[in-house]
Amino acid sequence: MKNNNGYILLLLGGLVLGITAGRLGIEYAFLLGGVALFPLCLALKPELGLYFLAAYSVVDYALRAVTVGGGIIGSLWHELFFVAIVLMYLVHLVISSRGFKYRLTSLDMPIFIFAGVSIFLLLVNSPELLVAAEGLRVVVQYLLWYFVVVNIVRDKLTVKRVLNVLVIITAGIALHGIYQYIVGVEIPTTWYDSSAETYITSRVFSIIGSPNILGSMMVLTSPVTFSLALNEKRLPKKMIYLGMLLAMLLCLVFTLSRGAWLAFGLTVLIYAFMKDRRLVIPAAVAGLILLAAVPQIGERIAYMLSPQYMASSAVGGRIARWTLSIEAIKTSPIFGVGLGQFGGATAMRHVPDAFYADNFYLKTFAEMGLVGFTAFIYLLYRSCIDSLREIRKTADVEFYNIGMGIFAGAVGILAHNAVENVFEVPMMTSYYWMMIALIISFKFIGVTGTDDSEEAPQNHD
Repeated sequence: MKNNNGYILLLLGGLVLGITAGRLGIEYAFLLGGVALFPLCLALKPELGLYFLAAYSVVDYALRAVTVGGGIIGSLWHELFFVAIVLMYLVHLVISSRGFKYRLTSLDMPIFIFAGVSIFLLLVNSPELLVAAEGLRVVVQYLLWYFVVVNIVRDKLTVKRVLNVLVIITAGIALHGIYQYIVGVEIPTTWYDSSAETYITSRVFSIIGSPNILGSMMVLTSPVTFSLALNEKRLPKKMIYLGMLLAMLLCLVFTLSRGAWLAFGLTVLIYAFMKDRRLVIPAAVAGLILLAAVPQIGERIAYMLSPQYMASSAVGGRIARWTLSIEAIKTSPIFGVGLGQFGGATAMRHVPDAFYADNFYLKTFAEMGLVGFTAFIYLLYRSCIDSLREIRKTADVEFYNIGMGIFAGAVGILAHNAVENVFEVPMMTSYYWMMIALIISFKFIGVTGTDDSEEAPQNHD
């Protein structure tokens, strides 16, 4: 009878979805199915939410294409998802016999300090409260994924699966970017200096929408992909990982994003240094050979160092925007000009003549002043230092390699923020804090030499 009940429920569910699709449209049927199925999946296994988070890029793209309710689902899905996964975790924390418990970590206090400082600045220095509240959401909301991930990761297999989902999806996005390059997708002339860089015919952006952010995603994920290839013992799977890595690197080249290229160069040097210091010089030499072997890279980097670029950038490019950012900092150096008031997406929506600062650190300093900027830099410093400590304590060689890949990619993102507003993109901020949380979770899943590890469940089905 129990089996029959299951079939009956499945039949009724299919019938409801079919009627919904027939009466309202297929997108409403998918939406109804997701609303019904997703909480059930999270209730049965909260770890599934982490795979959903790793798929942020394609989920966001798909849901923003849904026009239900004027596109409100695409705008609010990440908030609804965050609330759902937290609620399901709390339910398991209270009633589950699986051993969930809240984990205290060394990054909790730096996050609380930054969030507290941000709220303080919202209360004491907000020319427009609603705009400031939106600006606060940009800088605080997505780093809260750290608490979700570090508390839900159960075992080594969960970490591997989350990373594999991210790698596979990034490889698919990279292949789409390569396709765009092959067909010569059209791009705005504002994406390059059309008077000087006449050799540029296209820059790829895939489903991400921005070549620079697409490049940033490749920077974050490619070192992890290399680590997974390094760990794989079976030749067919190793070749698959290396194939995905090659796709990411080609896509990175085709973005023509100088900032992403330089950030990737830093990730390579960091990875080489952590693996074996003797690899640093060969890695640097390989980078120089690449500059000479791929004309597009060499020419675009060389133009960036030319007097013509400097003059052009000082008039309407990054140098001009950085100069204006420094002037804004000087007007209110202690508390800033106010959250959401300068140099980012929120300001672009609400402040006349606003622009992207193309430097998330200058943008943060201008908006939050020395008080907020200090708290922010301290948080990022601790995220790096505490991650390094966990990696160094890792006794498992496989997870040491994974930790290296995550750390190198994360530092690459921090470097790219110096020439781009990478953390203005919710996907990239969420990915950064997801990756940091995965490293910090090492101490709880039995791969470090500490006493904090928890016994992992043996049943992974």
